This record gives sequence, C-alpha cells and structure tokens, in this order.
Amino acid sequence: MNLRIFGVEAVAVVAQVQAVAVVAWVQAVASISENDVCWK
Repeated sequence: MNLRIFGVEAVAVVAQVQAVAVVAWVQAVASISENDVCWK
C-alpha cells in the first residue's frame, strides 16, 4: 500500500465528512432561525 495515496484518500474522506457536517449545521441554524421568526 502506498502511504501517500492512502493519506490523500484519508484527507478526501475527512473533507467529505466535514462538508456534510457543515451542510447539516447550516440547515440546523436555518431551521432554528425560521422557528425563531415563526415564534416572533
């Protein structure tokens, strides 16, 4: 196994996971903001 290739793949996986987490966080914040507007 080439460690360099493995490292690149690992970075790509981490980047994908972080991207999914960011999207989920943005959606959560947006839903909370919408709820605040509705409550007000």
